[in-house]
Amino acid sequence: MKFLNQIQNSIYNRDFYKSLLAKPFWYSFKYYLKLSLLLSIVITIVFTIFAVPDLLRGLWKIDTEVLNIYPDDLVVTISEGRASINQTEPYVVPLPRHLIPKEIEEFDNYQNLLVIDTKVGASIEQSLESTSTMAFLSETQIAYKDIDGRIYTDSIAPFTNMTISEGELRNVIEHVRPWYKVLAPLSVVLVFGASFLSMILLLGLILIQNIFSWILLRLMGVKIGGHNVGFIKSFQVTLHAVTLSFVLISILVIFGAPTIGILLFALTLAILYFNLCPCLDTTVSK
Repeated sequence: MKFLNQIQNSIYNRDFYKSLLAKPFWYSFKYYLKLSLLLSIVITIVFTIFAVPDLLRGLWKIDTEVLNIYPDDLVVTISEGRASINQTEPYVVPLPRHLIPKEIEEFDNYQNLLVIDTKVGASIEQSLESTSTMAFLSETQIAYKDIDGRIYTDSIAPFTNMTISEGELRNVIEHVRPWYKVLAPLSVVLVFGASFLSMILLLGLILIQNIFSWILLRLMGVKIGGHNVGFIKSFQVTLHAVTLSFVLISILVIFGAPTIGILLFALTLAILYFNLCPCLDTTVSK
């Protein structure tokens, strides 16, 4: 409850901000760490409730669809970095239209997911361009397009030896599926760690923000014992003034909405103004 009062006071409480000027820097730094911990926990809880179940369902759906997409009769053999198949070439794997959202119009330009032709004479880029396919496998190379149509090529490593078939894929998936149970708690830990680390890294941005906070405090004539507020003391009060901005950022992150940095920057300065400007003392007292 005491910490929640600190959060509320950090948004608006002129007496609280005046008392900060007499408190040591570590008082505010510990507050920022607690705020970072709280916001990270909230983000993690929301992620756990809404994202983890969808993530697990998506994984089960993906590995099932991989088996459905891969042709039962196709065996790709790579020996010493050279590919060959057990089917007549060119071999075409159609694009699974039922998996592609209708709103993604870029996929309308493609008919095939993969074309395999290890006997192709032209360059692999030309082969990819001449077919409405997303990927093309030749004897020693694979070329593919991203969603914007840019072409990328990779060579098969010279000493690669492997066999790809529906049965091999099934075996791999069966070995991987038990790890899905570990993925849920692991993703929760990773989200919490990433959220908390992001809050710590934001101290660098707060330090930059503090340059403007310090200028504002000097312009407002905020003093401690008759002296102007120093840069470190300005940084201390800024650690509290960013509270509302960081709460708003966390809400926007949760809902996947964009953040407007300049508005959050201005909000922090506004909080410093309304809480510390001596010009408001008479107005507040009235």
